Amino acid sequence: DKANINLHLITPTTNDRVNTDLITQLVPEWEKADVWFCGTASFGKSIKNGFIRLGIAAESFHQELFEMR
Repeated sequence: DKANINLHLITPTTNDRVNTDLITQLVPEWEKADVWFCGTASFGKSIKNGFIRLGIAAESFHQELFEMR
């Protein structure tokens, strides 16, 4: 892949919620990744804080900002 991009689309089952634990279980080499997130601000903050606690630099987390109406 020339762009060196791997997309991981995570769709939880009815009993799962997308969170940092689920993402790190499903995405190989997540420690080396930049994270691109699209979702509500509060959900993004939760995901970002989870990754920062795991050692990913804040600069490696990118978020599309929007709010649900």
